Amino acid sequence: MTGLTWAAARERRLARSHLVTPAPKSRLVDVVRDVCGLQAQLLSAAGLALSARVAGVTQESIRDALWVQKTLVRVWTVRGTIHVIPGEDLPLWMAALGTRRYWESKEWLEREQLTAKEALAVFDTVLGALGEKGSTRAEIADVVAARLGTRFRPKITSGWGELLAPLMYMGKMCFGPSVGANVTFVRADRWIPKWPRVDPEEARGELVRRFLRAYGPTTLDGVSRWFGVKPAVFRPLLRSLDPEVVEVNIEGRKGWKLSSDRSVARRRGSSVRLLAQYDCYVIGSHPRETIVDERARTQIRSYKRGQWEGAVGVPVLLIDGIVSGVWDRKERGGRIEIGVQPSVKLTASQKSAIKAEVARVGRFFGAEAKLT
Repeated sequence: MTGLTWAAARERRLARSHLVTPAPKSRLVDVVRDVCGLQAQLLSAAGLALSARVAGVTQESIRDALWVQKTLVRVWTVRGTIHVIPGEDLPLWMAALGTRRYWESKEWLEREQLTAKEALAVFDTVLGALGEKGSTRAEIADVVAARLGTRFRPKITSGWGELLAPLMYMGKMCFGPSVGANVTFVRADRWIPKWPRVDPEEARGELVRRFLRAYGPTTLDGVSRWFGVKPAVFRPLLRSLDPEVVEVNIEGRKGWKLSSDRSVARRRGSSVRLLAQYDCYVIGSHPRETIVDERARTQIRSYKRGQWEGAVGVPVLLIDGIVSGVWDRKERGGRIEIGVQPSVKLTASQKSAIKAEVARVGRFFGAEAKLT
């Protein structure tokens, strides 16, 4: 069994997450695919994640990719969370994730206080309520309430998407462009017209290979946490991918990697990035303690979200693949003020790199940014 180090794993992840050398703007969609999608409950956080990886990306270019070109799509995927993924990959993702069909389980039906017949009626009514340009939660709820009863309204209008997310996992619906502060939903087959048939087993294998290409080598726990599925589910899947996927030893822990994986080129200088909350690099790196500086953990716990979600839930300063501080952003009079609290002593070049990152965040939001 091949022996590796967590330091080597970090170097691979940094390079393959495009956090060493940003990709050109023409590769925006490829980058989203390379990192296995961007968590996007907060679309601004997903945008900041892209701007850290793709040169010259702005909010406008992301909106264009999502709502005009439709080369990106926003949809519920792994871990029951909303992600931005390539539009042409939507059939692949839904083939891989839709087989769980959790909405048919006795536990889900009881929790939602539905019969199987009622659930199907809700799903059919929601799908029929979707307009050509998208429908808001309130508009969908009006149709469902009128046809099936007002008791369904709270679950339709809920931001948790209890009765809407299943339609996305079925491959029937995705997010459309927002109307003011309200999100909309559209029919997936009208939004993404090409829907090739994809074998679910092949789709799951492909997503695992992509994950290991981006975040491997990693442990079985690391793979299962990314997908939000119990480790016992993934162990046989990983073994079925042999010889493409092999076991390795990472400082005494059993891990997995692609057999074709090779070491990345040695970096010439330090890599410094200001990452937004829910950044895919942090989410995809396990065990988490291998990428978080000890003193940074204390800083992170001072945040309410940090107490529950750790480094994933707060904006972090990443230096050479290690979370080495936190940062915050405030808007004052049309200008952005960014405060950075490093947990390590910075070199002159790292201080300069932080200033460049502050400027990058400002450019993304189309405003002057100042380091406070």
